[in-house]
Amino acid sequence: MSKKAILKETINHIDIKSFNAIPIVDQFNDMAFSARTLARASYIYDDMIKDKKCSIFLCLAGSLISAGLKAAI
Repeated sequence: MSKKAILKETINHIDIKSFNAIPIVDQFNDMAFSARTLARASYIYDDMIKDKKCSIFLCLAGSLISAGLKAAI
């Protein structure tokens, strides 16, 4: 398969401002495994943002950008 054939479809990035994800993340807290962990991480991140003395470092794999999460990040 050629590079041109592989790259023929455009990846659309999610518009995180077009919906409110808070209710679904809150529901994740009542689920198990990764869903609960994601909810816990979102609560921790929210606390970090509120703390003016907190330094936040974000490390991610570059593949998340090309997968369509550029706008979310």
